[in-house]
Amino acid sequence: MYAPACRGRDAYRCMRTGRLGMSKPQQRDIFQRPFRKEKKMTSITNQTVSKKIFDIDEAMERVGEDSDLLVEMIEIFLEDYPVRLAEIRAALSTQDAKTVERASHSLKGALATLGATSSREAAYTMEKLGREERLSDAGKAMIILSEELNSLAAAFNDFIGRSRLSPGI
Repeated sequence: MYAPACRGRDAYRCMRTGRLGMSKPQQRDIFQRPFRKEKKMTSITNQTVSKKIFDIDEAMERVGEDSDLLVEMIEIFLEDYPVRLAEIRAALSTQDAKTVERASHSLKGALATLGATSSREAAYTMEKLGREERLSDAGKAMIILSEELNSLAAAFNDFIGRSRLSPGI
């Protein structure tokens, strides 16, 4: 998500994190913020967060090694994903394939930016089912997506907790 594609509070969030018209998912080489202090990941390693759930190296690369920005993006995601998940559930109950596709696509983009490959794949499956209007096949995919996001939220909360214990990582 980036500011010109958003409205209201989401647009403000995008602008606040410097996402003004850049392609997604963000890449380090195109997401340079000259006013940002360079910070290196020192005490949080891949041993503390499972790569299967959340690839710290990939996420840090996407934000130019700025751990404060990554924490802020994760916090925004943790606020936003339950809303998207509820939106998908409601759309499934009303057989609204377009909303399933759109909300799943939104989740997929955020997950890709944050290095959450497994969850991104689950969101892509939901997006594809919505696009193909195959909502009768979406029950199992929704369970998988929910489980993936619950695991991811736990990993993200662990990451945030550890980063607060070691500021400036």
